[in-house]
Amino acid sequence: CIGWGAVVNAYVAKQNLEVVAGRVTSLFETLKHTGSDSNRQSKASAFFDRFEDAGPVISFEGVTIETPLQQVLVKGLSFRVEEGQMLLICGHNGAGKSSIIRCLCSLWPVALGKIQRPGGARQAEEFARLHEEIYYLPQKPCNVLGTLSDQLTYPLRPPGGLPEEELRRWLRYVDLEYLADR
Repeated sequence: CIGWGAVVNAYVAKQNLEVVAGRVTSLFETLKHTGSDSNRQSKASAFFDRFEDAGPVISFEGVTIETPLQQVLVKGLSFRVEEGQMLLICGHNGAGKSSIIRCLCSLWPVALGKIQRPGGARQAEEFARLHEEIYYLPQKPCNVLGTLSDQLTYPLRPPGGLPEEELRRWLRYVDLEYLADR
């Protein structure tokens, strides 16, 4: 005789296993679409070609935004925000609002179109200085899986992560050095 609690626990375990299996399947799909090293390098160089430096202007011209699995979220988006202007982006869940910010701050590549932004023509080696010129505030923070070093350097992680002294220096700068010991 099996108790009702055991049945409920088995059902919860089955549900959790389905979620984990779905995430693993999604990971394999993403890896399959990533392609070879040469394909990734050509995508990386094309990545920065989609951005132009426009001074104190943010504009999207015919931008198509896709998820990393090439699902189109936004097609042909065009807008222009001059210095001193404000823009409110509204839409239902899954419409691509947060994805616009991900593209604007180079966390996701742009499938088609051009984005103009302060410091927009940066290459990979100059990428870190881009954020001296503009600050993005999404509705939810972007947290990545991995170490604290991975979190601080996403999306351009140096091989092997940040050296510990540099990690501590940055954490000291924002009064969070104690996090390095966790």
